[in-house]
Amino acid sequence: MIYQRHGNHLDSLFTISHPGEEGKQKIFRMIEDLRQNPPSAFGGLRCLKRVDVLNNIETDLLTKSEKPGPGLPSSNVLILEMEKGNRIIARPSGTEPKIKFYFNLNGDEMPVLEDKLKRIKQELQEFQQQSG
Repeated sequence: MIYQRHGNHLDSLFTISHPGEEGKQKIFRMIEDLRQNPPSAFGGLRCLKRVDVLNNIETDLLTKSEKPGPGLPSSNVLILEMEKGNRIIARPSGTEPKIKFYFNLNGDEMPVLEDKLKRIKQELQEFQQQSG
């Protein structure tokens, strides 16, 4: 079976919404906080690299060194590359007061991945409460 050779993969979407202009500002503060002060870990996985698509900058979060990003079209998107090939992509809506998180998780056991996803979502909720 494929998962025995390549491991299990769990891709998921998570949205945080806040109503009105105040909500829009809260989402803006959250993405800026992720951009400027990303957590060292989510769900027990260390954040190794941040790719800021808006500013085309790739930052090694362990050494704090920066280099040019991948050259994608400019968009308010952050990619957090985590250990073991896991990642979180954050993208606020340009028209609504919400932010979407796309998760690409992988590992050996699906129940472990599901637990990790639950922890990451909870930690993102806590992070957004601290952001604003």
